[in-house]
Amino acid sequence: SPFGAVMKIKLLLLLSGLCCASAFATPSNQSLEELAKIMPYESTFYQAIVAPLEMERMAIAQGMAQDNTLTDEQRKKALNTFDAYAEGLIKTLDSKAVKDGLKKSYLNAAKSFNQAEVDTMIAFYGSKDGQSALKKEDAVFESYMKSAGENNQKIIEDYEKKHLNKLQDDIKKILKK
Repeated sequence: SPFGAVMKIKLLLLLSGLCCASAFATPSNQSLEELAKIMPYESTFYQAIVAPLEMERMAIAQGMAQDNTLTDEQRKKALNTFDAYAEGLIKTLDSKAVKDGLKKSYLNAAKSFNQAEVDTMIAFYGSKDGQSALKKEDAVFESYMKSAGENNQKIIEDYEKKHLNKLQDDIKKILKK
């Protein structure tokens, strides 16, 4: 009947409106809380702290290795001192107050997603495969960065050999003024 067709069209329009609205809707606090339970925002933060510390430690070790005036014992003590500093920083950041702040920051940042995106992430990352992917993500990224660094190390070293002394000289000149 013509009336039935009109009702079907109205129902389809209503459903499509709901679907479209959820695609642009601000996510609910409840869904963001659910997302926060499954996303590794804490480990992401701690990795962002640890990675530069590791790079700094490597730079210190390289610098000391090139200094022939240092003994092995001095090098070891210097690295142990740096390690104690790094461990102190990490322990200081491992508190309830910091973790509460991280969650608040994540929840605020996650408001950039719309409701449909949050629902999709919850569905995937809440699944067995999604959790498996999240667990592998850190190892995949670490492996990628290691490989990318090794593959480009010569380019970086060549650039540093060519430009680092000039950079240091230029900075010294600027700071003397």
